[in-house]
Amino acid sequence: MERTSTGTLIYLKDYLSANVTGFFDPAETGNRIFVNTEPDASGTRGPVVFLTMETNGLKFADADGNVVDNATLQKYNETPSWIVSRGDDGTALTGALLEDVQPNLGGPANNIPQVDIEWNAQGTVIFDEIAARLYDPLGGLYNLKYVLGIFLDNTLLSAPKINSSSFDGIGTISGNFTIASAEELANLLKSAALPVPVIIVTTSTVAQLRK
Repeated sequence: MERTSTGTLIYLKDYLSANVTGFFDPAETGNRIFVNTEPDASGTRGPVVFLTMETNGLKFADADGNVVDNATLQKYNETPSWIVSRGDDGTALTGALLEDVQPNLGGPANNIPQVDIEWNAQGTVIFDEIAARLYDPLGGLYNLKYVLGIFLDNTLLSAPKINSSSFDGIGTISGNFTIASAEELANLLKSAALPVPVIIVTTSTVAQLRK
């Protein structure tokens, strides 16, 4: 998720301010994505508007590139700005860096559906660099500052909170899964051998990414 230099989260309403003419995080030049705060029938959150930097300034557009008017944007005021999550060297964390993804049963009684993930060597390094930045050392509750989202075709699949500062290449996405939904997420991630942006996001989904 996009933040200011002091760590304050950026929302659509911040970009709608009359005196804002550039990105709050100028180091990330790619699109900003804003998605529905409520999931659809499939439990996912699709994009409502994209923010791009044009030669003449900021442009708000829908998925087809059509300009979105200010009146429409107002109802998404509290939607946060999502940007690609990158390692310290600027490399984006994508599904292409996943080594394996499997649905599983975990928890104290080994009866809670979850999704186990494993990164390849490069993904291990990048993911730990990101985790070190997102981890909440106080171990608080779900907080927008400490969340990482997984997107496929600009649609949010999952948004776990980072619960460790390092994972050594192996992690578990757990939360409100059924066996079917855990299998579905695992299959979607497996199909993401094509680069799938893993974007720092925020959502009300209570999913925990644990070591």
